[in-house]
Amino acid sequence: MRALAHSLRLFWAGLLLGSLAACSNAEPTAAFGSGGARGGSGPASRGGAAGGSTPSQAGSGGAAGSTARWVDEPTRLSETGLYGADGTTLAAGVEGYEPRFELWADGAEKSRYWRLPTGGKIDTTNPDFWQFPVGTQLWKEFRVEGKRIETRLVQRNVAGWKMVAFLWDAAGREATAVPEGRLNALGTQHDVPREADCRTCHLQQPGRVLGFSAFQLAKPAGGKGVDLTELNRRKLLEPAQLNVPTVLPGDATAQLALGVLHVNCGTCHNSHSVLPYRNLELFLSLAQQQVPDTAAYRSAVGMPSGSRPTPDTPALLIAPGHPEASALIYRMSQRGSNAQMPPLGSEVVDSAGIDAVTAWISGLK
Repeated sequence: MRALAHSLRLFWAGLLLGSLAACSNAEPTAAFGSGGARGGSGPASRGGAAGGSTPSQAGSGGAAGSTARWVDEPTRLSETGLYGADGTTLAAGVEGYEPRFELWADGAEKSRYWRLPTGGKIDTTNPDFWQFPVGTQLWKEFRVEGKRIETRLVQRNVAGWKMVAFLWDAAGREATAVPEGRLNALGTQHDVPREADCRTCHLQQPGRVLGFSAFQLAKPAGGKGVDLTELNRRKLLEPAQLNVPTVLPGDATAQLALGVLHVNCGTCHNSHSVLPYRNLELFLSLAQQQVPDTAAYRSAVGMPSGSRPTPDTPALLIAPGHPEASALIYRMSQRGSNAQMPPLGSEVVDSAGIDAVTAWISGLK
Protein backbone atom coordinates (compact mmCIF):
# COMPACT_ATOMS: atom_id res chain seq x y z
CA MET A 1 0.00 0.00 0.00
CA ARG A 2 2.80 2.43 0.87
CA ALA A 3 4.55 1.66 -2.44
CA LEU A 4 1.30 2.45 -4.26
CA ALA A 5 0.84 5.63 -2.24
CA HIS A 6 4.39 6.70 -3.08
CA SER A 7 3.82 6.04 -6.79
CA LEU A 8 0.63 8.08 -6.70
CA ARG A 9 2.41 10.90 -4.90
CA LEU A 10 4.98 11.03 -7.68
CA PHE A 11 2.19 10.87 -10.27
CA TRP A 12 0.31 13.80 -8.75
CA ALA A 13 3.50 15.80 -8.20
CA GLY A 14 4.49 15.30 -11.82
CA LEU A 15 1.03 16.28 -13.02
CA LEU A 16 0.86 19.38 -10.87
CA LEU A 17 4.40 20.48 -11.67
CA GLY A 18 3.65 20.03 -15.35
CA SER A 19 0.83 22.53 -14.92
CA LEU A 20 3.20 24.87 -13.10
CA ALA A 21 5.73 24.71 -15.90
CA ALA A 22 3.05 25.68 -18.38
CA CYS A 23 2.29 28.85 -16.43
CA SER A 24 4.37 31.81 -17.54
CA ASN A 25 3.96 33.46 -14.13
CA ALA A 26 5.48 30.58 -12.16
CA GLU A 27 8.55 31.52 -10.12
CA PRO A 28 11.91 29.82 -10.72
CA THR A 29 11.81 26.25 -9.43
CA ALA A 30 15.51 25.49 -9.23
CA ALA A 31 17.23 24.07 -6.18
CA PHE A 32 17.00 25.88 -2.85
CA GLY A 33 18.63 29.29 -2.87
CA SER A 34 19.85 29.08 -6.45
CA GLY A 35 17.60 31.65 -8.07
CA GLY A 36 17.40 29.56 -11.21
CA ALA A 37 20.97 28.26 -11.17
CA ARG A 38 23.04 27.03 -8.27
CA GLY A 39 25.10 29.73 -6.65
CA GLY A 40 23.30 32.49 -8.50
CA SER A 41 22.07 34.47 -5.52
CA GLY A 42 24.62 35.72 -3.02
CA PRO A 43 24.82 38.52 -0.46
CA ALA A 44 26.40 40.91 -2.93
CA SER A 45 23.37 40.73 -5.22
CA ARG A 46 20.77 41.74 -2.66
CA GLY A 47 21.10 45.48 -2.83
CA GLY A 48 18.85 45.72 -5.85
CA ALA A 49 16.05 43.63 -4.41
CA ALA A 50 12.56 45.01 -4.67
CA GLY A 51 11.74 46.95 -1.57
CA GLY A 52 15.39 47.23 -0.58
CA SER A 53 15.21 44.52 2.08
CA THR A 54 18.67 43.18 2.89
CA PRO A 55 18.41 40.09 5.10
CA SER A 56 22.03 39.96 6.16
CA GLN A 57 20.94 40.43 9.76
CA ALA A 58 17.60 38.72 10.30
CA GLY A 59 15.22 40.09 12.88
CA SER A 60 11.52 40.50 13.54
CA GLY A 61 10.09 43.73 12.26
CA GLY A 62 13.01 45.80 13.48
CA ALA A 63 13.56 43.87 16.72
CA ALA A 64 17.00 44.65 18.09
CA GLY A 65 19.59 42.12 19.14
CA SER A 66 19.36 39.56 16.35
CA THR A 67 22.74 38.23 15.24
CA ALA A 68 21.52 35.41 12.98
CA ARG A 69 23.48 35.30 9.73
CA TRP A 70 21.46 34.95 6.53
CA VAL A 71 22.40 31.87 4.47
CA ASP A 72 21.00 31.51 0.96
CA GLU A 73 21.76 27.81 0.63
CA PRO A 74 21.70 26.23 4.09
CA THR A 75 22.48 22.54 4.25
CA ARG A 76 21.84 22.31 7.98
CA LEU A 77 18.99 23.70 10.03
CA SER A 78 21.48 25.36 12.39
CA GLU A 79 22.53 27.62 9.50
CA THR A 80 19.03 29.06 9.06
CA GLY A 81 19.01 31.09 12.28
CA LEU A 82 16.06 29.31 13.89
CA TYR A 83 17.86 28.57 17.16
CA GLY A 84 20.46 30.37 19.23
CA ALA A 85 23.92 29.13 20.14
CA ASP A 86 22.59 26.39 22.44
CA GLY A 87 20.65 24.80 19.58
CA THR A 88 17.37 24.67 21.48
CA THR A 89 16.36 28.24 22.39
CA LEU A 90 14.75 30.27 19.61
CA ALA A 91 17.08 32.88 18.15
CA ALA A 92 16.42 36.59 18.64
CA GLY A 93 13.54 37.76 16.47
CA VAL A 94 12.09 34.26 15.93
CA GLU A 95 8.57 33.80 17.30
CA GLY A 96 5.91 31.15 17.34
CA TYR A 97 2.46 31.26 15.78
CA GLU A 98 -0.55 29.01 15.48
CA PRO A 99 -3.10 29.15 12.66
CA ARG A 100 -6.81 29.02 13.36
CA PHE A 101 -7.15 25.87 11.23
CA GLU A 102 -4.37 23.31 10.80
CA LEU A 103 -3.51 21.44 7.63
CA TRP A 104 -4.04 17.73 8.21
CA ALA A 105 -0.70 15.89 8.35
CA ASP A 106 -1.70 12.38 9.41
CA GLY A 107 -1.85 13.37 13.07
CA ALA A 108 1.71 14.73 13.34
CA GLU A 109 2.32 17.36 16.01
CA LYS A 110 3.52 20.67 14.60
CA SER A 111 5.24 23.79 15.87
CA ARG A 112 5.52 26.90 13.71
CA TYR A 113 7.91 29.87 13.77
CA TRP A 114 8.41 33.05 11.77
CA ARG A 115 10.79 35.97 11.39
CA LEU A 116 10.79 39.11 9.25
CA PRO A 117 13.99 40.89 8.18
CA THR A 118 14.97 43.89 10.27
CA GLY A 119 12.62 46.77 9.44
CA GLY A 120 10.54 44.55 7.15
CA LYS A 121 6.77 44.87 6.87
CA ILE A 122 4.10 42.67 5.32
CA ASP A 123 2.18 44.15 2.40
CA THR A 124 -1.50 43.53 3.22
CA THR A 125 -3.01 45.42 0.28
CA ASN A 126 -4.80 42.19 -0.57
CA PRO A 127 -5.93 40.93 2.86
CA ASP A 128 -6.31 37.36 1.55
CA PHE A 129 -2.85 37.09 0.00
CA TRP A 130 -0.16 38.92 1.95
CA GLN A 131 3.14 39.78 0.26
CA PHE A 132 6.29 39.27 2.33
CA PRO A 133 9.61 41.15 2.15
CA VAL A 134 12.88 39.58 1.02
CA GLY A 135 14.41 37.93 4.07
CA THR A 136 11.17 36.48 5.46
CA GLN A 137 11.57 33.03 7.00
CA LEU A 138 8.97 30.57 8.25
CA TRP A 139 9.66 27.17 9.81
CA LYS A 140 7.38 24.24 10.62
CA GLU A 141 8.52 21.37 12.83
CA PHE A 142 6.91 17.92 12.72
CA ARG A 143 6.89 15.42 15.57
CA VAL A 144 5.60 11.87 15.27
CA GLU A 145 5.23 9.54 18.26
CA GLY A 146 7.01 12.18 20.34
CA LYS A 147 10.04 12.15 18.02
CA ARG A 148 11.23 15.25 16.16
CA ILE A 149 11.30 14.18 12.50
CA GLU A 150 11.67 17.21 10.23
CA THR A 151 11.63 20.99 10.11
CA ARG A 152 10.56 22.74 6.92
CA LEU A 153 11.81 26.16 5.88
CA VAL A 154 10.05 28.58 3.54
CA GLN A 155 12.29 31.56 2.84
CA ARG A 156 12.09 34.52 0.48
CA ASN A 157 15.36 35.19 -1.31
CA VAL A 158 16.00 37.89 -3.89
CA ALA A 159 15.25 35.43 -6.71
CA GLY A 160 11.96 34.24 -5.21
CA TRP A 161 10.62 31.78 -2.68
CA LYS A 162 12.77 28.77 -1.81
CA MET A 163 11.60 25.79 0.21
CA VAL A 164 13.32 22.77 1.72
CA ALA A 165 12.85 20.23 4.52
CA PHE A 166 15.53 19.32 7.06
CA LEU A 167 15.64 15.78 8.47
CA TRP A 168 16.66 15.50 12.12
CA ASP A 169 19.30 13.01 13.19
CA ALA A 170 18.35 10.20 15.56
CA ALA A 171 19.76 12.09 18.54
CA GLY A 172 17.74 15.21 17.75
CA ARG A 173 20.84 17.43 17.72
CA GLU A 174 20.93 18.60 14.09
CA ALA A 175 18.80 18.46 10.96
CA THR A 176 20.16 18.20 7.43
CA ALA A 177 18.52 19.41 4.22
CA VAL A 178 16.95 16.61 2.17
CA PRO A 179 15.89 18.17 -1.17
CA GLU A 180 14.72 14.77 -2.41
CA GLY A 181 12.71 14.07 0.72
CA ARG A 182 12.72 10.87 2.74
CA LEU A 183 10.16 8.06 2.98
CA ASN A 184 9.41 6.50 6.38
CA ALA A 185 11.70 8.99 8.08
CA LEU A 186 13.47 7.83 11.24
CA GLY A 187 11.54 4.56 11.29
CA THR A 188 8.10 6.20 11.35
CA GLN A 189 5.33 6.27 8.74
CA HIS A 190 6.02 9.97 8.15
CA ASP A 191 7.33 11.00 4.73
CA VAL A 192 9.48 14.12 4.43
CA PRO A 193 8.46 15.98 1.23
CA ARG A 194 10.71 16.77 -1.71
CA GLU A 195 11.32 20.39 -2.69
CA ALA A 196 9.10 19.76 -5.71
CA ASP A 197 6.24 18.70 -3.42
CA CYS A 198 6.59 21.93 -1.41
CA ARG A 199 6.43 24.08 -4.53
CA THR A 200 3.43 22.15 -5.84
CA CYS A 201 1.29 23.61 -3.06
CA HIS A 202 2.97 26.90 -2.22
CA LEU A 203 3.04 28.22 -5.79
CA GLN A 204 -0.75 28.05 -6.08
CA GLN A 205 -1.29 31.30 -4.17
CA PRO A 206 0.15 34.77 -4.91
CA GLY A 207 1.74 35.23 -1.46
CA ARG A 208 3.42 31.79 -1.49
CA VAL A 209 3.03 31.54 2.31
CA LEU A 210 0.33 29.21 3.65
CA GLY A 211 -1.08 29.44 7.16
CA PHE A 212 0.35 32.86 8.08
CA SER A 213 -2.44 35.13 6.87
CA ALA A 214 -5.20 37.46 8.02
CA PHE A 215 -7.69 34.60 7.83
CA GLN A 216 -5.56 32.25 9.90
CA LEU A 217 -4.32 34.82 12.43
CA ALA A 218 -7.62 36.68 12.96
CA LYS A 219 -8.52 34.16 15.62
CA PRO A 220 -10.26 34.24 18.99
CA ALA A 221 -8.21 35.33 21.99
CA GLY A 222 -6.29 32.66 23.85
CA GLY A 223 -4.41 31.09 20.95
CA LYS A 224 -0.67 30.52 20.96
CA GLY A 225 1.80 32.93 19.41
CA VAL A 226 1.29 36.10 17.45
CA ASP A 227 -2.12 37.01 16.05
CA LEU A 228 -3.52 39.70 13.77
CA THR A 229 -4.10 42.12 16.64
CA GLU A 230 -0.48 41.82 17.76
CA LEU A 231 0.86 42.33 14.23
CA ASN A 232 -1.21 45.50 13.98
CA ARG A 233 -0.06 46.73 17.38
CA ARG A 234 3.57 46.33 16.37
CA LYS A 235 2.97 48.05 13.03
CA LEU A 236 4.26 45.11 10.99
CA LEU A 237 1.44 45.34 8.45
CA GLU A 238 1.27 47.96 5.71
CA PRO A 239 -1.36 49.17 5.24
CA ALA A 240 -2.55 48.07 8.66
CA GLN A 241 -5.54 45.72 8.55
CA LEU A 242 -7.32 47.13 11.58
CA ASN A 243 -10.80 46.38 10.29
CA VAL A 244 -10.43 42.87 8.91
CA PRO A 245 -13.48 40.91 10.10
CA THR A 246 -12.65 38.09 12.48
CA VAL A 247 -16.05 36.37 12.45
CA LEU A 248 -16.34 33.63 9.85
CA PRO A 249 -19.55 32.99 7.88
CA GLY A 250 -22.33 30.91 9.37
CA ASP A 251 -22.73 29.05 12.64
CA ALA A 252 -20.04 27.01 14.37
CA THR A 253 -20.73 23.96 12.18
CA ALA A 254 -20.36 25.93 8.95
CA GLN A 255 -17.29 27.77 10.18
CA LEU A 256 -15.46 24.57 11.06
CA ALA A 257 -16.34 22.89 7.75
CA LEU A 258 -15.36 25.92 5.67
CA GLY A 259 -12.12 26.19 7.63
CA VAL A 260 -11.27 22.52 7.01
CA LEU A 261 -11.93 22.92 3.28
CA HIS A 262 -9.99 26.19 3.16
CA VAL A 263 -6.79 24.87 4.72
CA ASN A 264 -6.78 21.38 3.20
CA CYS A 265 -8.25 22.07 -0.25
CA GLY A 266 -8.28 25.82 -0.89
CA THR A 267 -4.52 25.88 -1.40
CA CYS A 268 -5.04 24.50 -4.90
CA HIS A 269 -8.76 25.03 -5.39
CA ASN A 270 -8.71 28.82 -5.72
CA SER A 271 -9.05 31.38 -8.49
CA HIS A 272 -5.30 32.10 -8.56
CA SER A 273 -4.20 28.50 -8.99
CA VAL A 274 -2.48 27.53 -12.24
CA LEU A 275 -3.91 24.03 -11.90
CA PRO A 276 -6.79 22.86 -14.08
CA TYR A 277 -9.61 22.62 -11.53
CA ARG A 278 -10.29 26.24 -10.68
CA ASN A 279 -14.01 25.75 -11.28
CA LEU A 280 -14.10 24.33 -7.75
CA GLU A 281 -13.04 27.05 -5.30
CA LEU A 282 -12.63 26.13 -1.66
CA PHE A 283 -10.51 29.08 -0.56
CA LEU A 284 -12.33 31.24 1.98
CA SER A 285 -11.92 34.98 1.44
CA LEU A 286 -12.37 37.46 4.29
CA ALA A 287 -14.77 39.38 2.04
CA GLN A 288 -17.24 36.46 2.10
CA GLN A 289 -19.36 37.04 5.18
CA GLN A 290 -22.43 34.92 4.38
CA VAL A 291 -22.28 31.18 3.72
CA PRO A 292 -24.15 31.39 0.37
CA ASP A 293 -21.59 34.00 -0.76
CA THR A 294 -18.58 31.80 -0.12
CA ALA A 295 -16.75 30.32 -3.09
CA ALA A 296 -17.13 26.86 -1.56
CA TYR A 297 -20.91 27.16 -1.49
CA ARG A 298 -21.27 28.73 -4.92
CA SER A 299 -18.92 26.34 -6.71
CA ALA A 300 -19.76 23.08 -4.94
CA VAL A 301 -23.29 22.92 -3.54
CA GLY A 302 -25.52 21.21 -6.08
CA MET A 303 -22.77 21.36 -8.72
CA PRO A 304 -21.74 18.37 -10.87
CA SER A 305 -18.56 16.61 -9.81
CA GLY A 306 -17.33 16.14 -13.35
CA SER A 307 -16.91 12.43 -12.70
CA ARG A 308 -18.91 9.77 -14.45
CA PRO A 309 -21.63 8.80 -11.91
CA THR A 310 -21.08 5.34 -10.43
CA PRO A 311 -21.84 3.92 -6.98
CA ASP A 312 -18.33 5.05 -5.97
CA THR A 313 -18.15 8.44 -7.68
CA PRO A 314 -21.05 10.72 -6.71
CA ALA A 315 -22.52 12.96 -9.39
CA LEU A 316 -22.55 16.11 -7.25
CA LEU A 317 -19.68 17.82 -5.48
CA ILE A 318 -21.98 18.58 -2.55
CA ALA A 319 -25.46 17.07 -2.43
CA PRO A 320 -27.34 19.23 0.11
CA GLY A 321 -28.46 17.11 3.05
CA HIS A 322 -26.69 14.03 1.68
CA PRO A 323 -22.99 13.79 2.55
CA GLU A 324 -22.95 10.15 1.43
CA ALA A 325 -23.83 11.34 -2.09
CA SER A 326 -21.24 14.15 -2.13
CA ALA A 327 -18.03 13.80 -4.14
CA LEU A 328 -16.14 16.00 -1.67
CA ILE A 329 -16.72 13.50 1.13
CA TYR A 330 -15.86 10.60 -1.16
CA ARG A 331 -12.59 12.21 -2.22
CA MET A 332 -11.64 13.14 1.35
CA SER A 333 -12.16 9.53 2.42
CA GLN A 334 -9.84 8.05 -0.23
CA ARG A 335 -6.18 7.17 0.20
CA GLY A 336 -3.87 5.35 -2.16
CA SER A 337 -5.83 5.99 -5.34
CA ASN A 338 -6.21 8.75 -7.93
CA ALA A 339 -9.40 9.78 -6.14
CA GLN A 340 -7.47 10.84 -3.02
CA MET A 341 -7.80 14.47 -1.95
CA PRO A 342 -5.62 16.18 -1.09
CA PRO A 343 -3.35 14.18 -3.41
CA LEU A 344 -0.10 14.91 -1.53
CA GLY A 345 1.11 14.86 2.04
CA SER A 346 -1.30 12.35 3.57
CA GLU A 347 -1.69 8.60 3.79
CA VAL A 348 -4.22 8.56 6.63
CA VAL A 349 -7.83 9.73 6.34
CA ASP A 350 -8.66 12.89 8.30
CA SER A 351 -11.67 11.53 10.19
CA ALA A 352 -12.26 14.72 12.16
CA GLY A 353 -12.15 16.80 8.99
CA ILE A 354 -14.63 14.48 7.26
CA ASP A 355 -16.92 14.64 10.28
CA ALA A 356 -16.85 18.44 10.19
CA VAL A 357 -17.72 18.67 6.50
CA THR A 358 -20.30 15.87 6.83
CA ALA A 359 -22.09 17.74 9.62
CA TRP A 360 -22.25 20.89 7.50
CA ILE A 361 -23.53 19.12 4.38
CA SER A 362 -26.14 17.26 6.43
CA GLY A 363 -27.66 20.60 7.49
CA LEU A 364 -27.80 22.11 4.00
CA LYS A 365 -31.15 22.37 2.29
